[in-house]
Amino acid sequence: MGGLKRILFVDDHRALLTALRHALRPQRARWEMEFVADGNAALAAMAQRPFDVVVSDLKLPDIDGVRLLDQVRAQYPTTARVMLCAVAGPEDVVRAAPVVHRMLPKPFPVPRLESELEQSLETQAHLQDQAMRALIGRIGDIPVVPAIYVELCEASRRADTDVERLATIVARDPAVAAKVMQLAGSAYFGQVPTSLRQAVFFLGDELIKAIALSTHVFARGDDDPSLPNELRASTIAASAMSAVALVRRLSPQRAELAAVSALLRDFGTLLLVDAMPERMRTVADLARRSRKPRTAIERELLGVTHADVGAYLLGLWGLPPPVVEAVAHHHDSAYEPKDLNSSVALASQLVDHVSKIPNELDVEKVDRAWLELAAGAKP
Repeated sequence: MGGLKRILFVDDHRALLTALRHALRPQRARWEMEFVADGNAALAAMAQRPFDVVVSDLKLPDIDGVRLLDQVRAQYPTTARVMLCAVAGPEDVVRAAPVVHRMLPKPFPVPRLESELEQSLETQAHLQDQAMRALIGRIGDIPVVPAIYVELCEASRRADTDVERLATIVARDPAVAAKVMQLAGSAYFGQVPTSLRQAVFFLGDELIKAIALSTHVFARGDDDPSLPNELRASTIAASAMSAVALVRRLSPQRAELAAVSALLRDFGTLLLVDAMPERMRTVADLARRSRKPRTAIERELLGVTHADVGAYLLGLWGLPPPVVEAVAHHHDSAYEPKDLNSSVALASQLVDHVSKIPNELDVEKVDRAWLELAAGAKP
């Protein structure tokens, strides 16, 4: 889809569509926008010419919004899908999560909608490989965005949300609460929280959201003993936790974003192993025998790397752009002090090396970074 980016808005409230058309008029130089009032009209418009993004209300007069976006996923897998909802109960979140990339509550300020659309389009621009976008769209069992993650995101956007509120949400999910306490109490952080509230305060809301997301993603991983160690969910989860602690030292000025990036860096590996386990076994085997980086073998055999896949989906799910970029580049070899991407890549290589996971460890880069740390520099 070249030229202007195409965005389709679907809502049966014609007054809202009129208001959106007027408010988004300044974007016409960049976006080609269409506005329709029901699901059938949306499908007809897409049949004429596909769109880059579809923004649909949850409640439509003919086709339920979730059903509409599910059909969009099946027929147009490269199209980003955004759901608008005035009141979304837990059952709506559960139904919508498998088929939408983002959920936006109504009413919403136009600048926020523009920001959500920009991020979806930027993610697509960063990863323009059509084969990869189609592959992601057609994988039938993409991990569901956990309801607790959606709830934490909405709470963190509210000006009146405090640590107590976030801790209350976390406490409702024992698995997430346990991971929060485990990470906050790690020796790397130099303190042991005496309550979940303290742990949430210490880690920060962005890292808490990432823990909620990763806990449920890792839980679906296959720990089949026949899988190579580097492809097993337990190994990936353990190395991610170590990378989180390390990267906060490498990038103290952006510690929270760095920690989130490190925690989610191998999300793409889990998805690819789940979707194509035999091909990923082959990738791991060839990487070991050839001594080539696994990412090079992935690109040769799959056309994409696990970093590409992870970054693409995390971007569509609404993770902060710096996190998406860091995940996409966590196997890059160039090292620059104070650079978030470099810090995440270095932490990833060190942890993988200690864990005996084959990677492209650059010893000279590692030595330079640690000398800077020892000298009191702040990479």
